[in-house]
Amino acid sequence: MTQIGRWARPLPLREPRTPRNGVVSGNLSKVNLRTLGRNTLVAGLAEVWRVVSRFVLTPLIIGILGLEGYGVWTLVFSVAAYVSMANASFGLAYTKFTAECMQAEEYDRLSRIVGSGMVGIGSVALVGLGAAAIFGESIMRAFNTPEAMVGDAATALMIVLVVLVLRMSIGCCHEVLSGLHRMDLTSRLAIIASIIEFCVSVPLLLSGWGLVGLALGHLAGYGSNNFMAYWLVRKHAPQLRISPFMMSREGFRLMLRTGGKFQLLMGVNTLVMHGAKFIISRQLGPAAVGIYNLADRLLELGRAASAAVVGPLMPAFADTQARGDAKTERVLLLKGSKADGLTGGGVLAFLAVFAPYVVFIWTGEHFTDASWALQVMVVGDGMFVLTSVISSNLRARGKVRLEMTTALISGTIGIGSMFPLMALWGFQGAIIARLMAQVIAASWYTLAFLRSANIPLREYIDGVRIGWIVVSLGLASAAAGVGVRLLPIPDVGLPERWHAVVEVAAWGCVFGAIAVTAAWHLVVDDAERERLRGIGHKIRRKLGRG
Repeated sequence: MTQIGRWARPLPLREPRTPRNGVVSGNLSKVNLRTLGRNTLVAGLAEVWRVVSRFVLTPLIIGILGLEGYGVWTLVFSVAAYVSMANASFGLAYTKFTAECMQAEEYDRLSRIVGSGMVGIGSVALVGLGAAAIFGESIMRAFNTPEAMVGDAATALMIVLVVLVLRMSIGCCHEVLSGLHRMDLTSRLAIIASIIEFCVSVPLLLSGWGLVGLALGHLAGYGSNNFMAYWLVRKHAPQLRISPFMMSREGFRLMLRTGGKFQLLMGVNTLVMHGAKFIISRQLGPAAVGIYNLADRLLELGRAASAAVVGPLMPAFADTQARGDAKTERVLLLKGSKADGLTGGGVLAFLAVFAPYVVFIWTGEHFTDASWALQVMVVGDGMFVLTSVISSNLRARGKVRLEMTTALISGTIGIGSMFPLMALWGFQGAIIARLMAQVIAASWYTLAFLRSANIPLREYIDGVRIGWIVVSLGLASAAAGVGVRLLPIPDVGLPERWHAVVEVAAWGCVFGAIAVTAAWHLVVDDAERERLRGIGHKIRRKLGRG
């Protein structure tokens, strides 16, 4: 039995019917390398813009509201995350059913599923909004929010939850577009939303609106893009009816059966991710949360690179599984993991080398704790980057047991060890607890998946070229790390911050050149090199015609 061959058929809730004449007319959900490439490119641009806009906005928040105010703003989204986790879990069901139903031309069935989800998940958001209206100030006080900020923090929380009501109802259209393999459209919407948020938030922040101004900017950007997503679905899939009035008993049953599988998983992940911030805030105050979040935000650069590769893969896996194409599924798993390791791992390695410089360039302050936390957290995040494609494959099948067990392992170790380690080493103890949890959980997850898929460890390592990825990035990190410390750029009278930019730019080029050269010869195979050369030739021809 071949490695992924025993998974040749998916585990659908109902067998998709065969299209008329054996021809799939739902071309929107047909996966191919060109579609994946387009989705990955635009998703990458969206992630880059989102991170860049945060890089500009975060220093402004710290400069105007202080590190404590930035920590409180972080806590607002951490509280809201316990409501939005329902959207994350059932959103996966939207994507899965869209890919499968469009493949089988079951438009009415998909409309009933989506309508049922809008009612069910939207109701959860409304309950969260009501709870924030009643208990908002008490919640924010519970996490040591300074009394002067409690009122604004509670108002900001309510505004953020209004956005979630829209996202968890009509915003289901984002996941429908993903299931149609039009993640390029969702990525463009994300760029538009981020631009609107930035353009509204900055003037309000500078005008003294504080946390409320930030929340209003978030509402303007991410509230409006849900209606844009609805318009795009109506344009590209007119067969579908996106309406809560399409809800049905069958639709609720299917959404609960599939989305419910992911719900506990998302709950555990949310508890671990944001629970750590609540513990830090209770023990050390919101300023410590701000430091923790600075490091975590920088790690988003690596996650963004990984997300650009992994994002289009789940609907692609669902499509290949629905067609029983085990060969393509296996190629997606190995090639996707290799690309994920190179892109996400490359960005994380860069951050580890230049952490003190990047933190200073970003904030204008030498937050040494944030720099140290970033360098330590890179290790655990790097290991989890390599599991992202595995998660996409399992989620496309509606399988969550392995991922759930991994989340429980990570949560038990992370939360369980955080209290004693923080008692010993304070903030550093919290970071070490996170590192231990991630390393152990990611190792277990990878090995458990390979066993369940009958993929020998050696075959996976060789197929993904993990060893050579580590060698390539290790050589680049060593050269740039030693160079930036032993051969600093001479001071020519530039301001300190701009001098740091020059240092990172100069030695970053060294890092990039070594990493790309080593990966080209050690990681990329002959067929991939030929394909990349072809893409390069096409780009040059287009530029030449331009």
